[in-house]
Amino acid sequence: MDVTRCKEKVYGRKRYDQFYGHQCQKKIWKDGFCKQHHPDSIKEREVLSTQKYQEGLANTPLARAYARIKELEREIRLMKGEE
Repeated sequence: MDVTRCKEKVYGRKRYDQFYGHQCQKKIWKDGFCKQHHPDSIKEREVLSTQKYQEGLANTPLARAYARIKELEREIRLMKGEE
């Protein structure tokens, strides 16, 4: 194991790498990891990915229809004086 390189184990496209992997060849950035494999960077990417996914779900036709149904149900309750 090369201590000047990232300590993350990565897997490639070759048959051997698919099962056994090898050490990442990028230089160390912080705590023995490169920028791509550092746990803080991974968490950041996951948060951004989740936000993007949630925004995408909110913009689907079904989600917009559901939101409109909720608005109409609230209007009906207001007309009946239930709220």
